[in-house]
Amino acid sequence: MDGCARFLRAYLLLFVIHQLSSSMFRLIAGLCRTMVVANTGGTFALLIIFMLAGFIIPEPRIKAWWIWGYWSSPVAYAEKALTVNEFLAPQWAKVLTTSPLLFSFFILFLINNFFVVL
Repeated sequence: MDGCARFLRAYLLLFVIHQLSSSMFRLIAGLCRTMVVANTGGTFALLIIFMLAGFIIPEPRIKAWWIWGYWSSPVAYAEKALTVNEFLAPQWAKVLTTSPLLFSFFILFLINNFFVVL
């Protein structure tokens, strides 16, 4: 039952955030006269939301005059709620004993698959 409840909480949270973002973009589209202005306004709103939600700038590094945006951002609360929901799973309560060799392979896997060397 615990896994089902966690899944339903995460699904409900994602649904609410989807409705919130859809409503915000519909508001921007309704307020703007042309498609170009609406696209620009939507992009700017998305940038501000991501900046103040802790994705781009972490919460301790947000300036004092912008911290109200962090605390009023529903995306920041959704990110925290999804993280807490995920890490309360029983699979994270286990302590794994790994060898240094396995950890080295994991680091090499991350470097080869997620970092691009120019």
